[in-house]
Amino acid sequence: MKDFIFKNALGLAALYIVLSVISYTFGVDFTLSTWWAVVQSILPLTLLVFFVVQYKKLNGGFLIFKNTFKVCFGILVAATFISTFFNILLFNFIDPDYAQALSQASIEKSYEMMERMNVDEAVLDETITALEEADNYSISNLAKGFFYGIPFYVILSLIISAFVKKNPPQNID
Repeated sequence: MKDFIFKNALGLAALYIVLSVISYTFGVDFTLSTWWAVVQSILPLTLLVFFVVQYKKLNGGFLIFKNTFKVCFGILVAATFISTFFNILLFNFIDPDYAQALSQASIEKSYEMMERMNVDEAVLDETITALEEADNYSISNLAKGFFYGIPFYVILSLIISAFVKKNPPQNID
């Protein structure tokens, strides 16, 4: 099981990294586009489910919930850890200016969205000030994002496991 998790976590991490490189290559506007955010969510999720189903097939088409969860959660955590490390390198060492441009564009999009929603001016100013002070792409914030994501990874793994698991038949003698 450990070898399967490790090998497929590398595959999922590679997908995360390729998606990050594509985002970086095409620039800030592309990165912040809604359709690209959907693609960046759907593709890794699809690959994760594929890997879990492959593990189930390796086990004769049966996989108890506990093992399904272990495989799914293990792949997801290992892959996002590797991806987070890559993003730390990209945003803090390779091209810190890109992180600043991405932050600025995110703030502008947030401002426009809140204006369209007729958010109170005081709340708008307070929110924008907080966004400007936050350094979302710092090493510590990227690392925190990984750790804060773990409860989400647990929930996602539980959901996937509930759908993919299949208990072996019980022989009644």
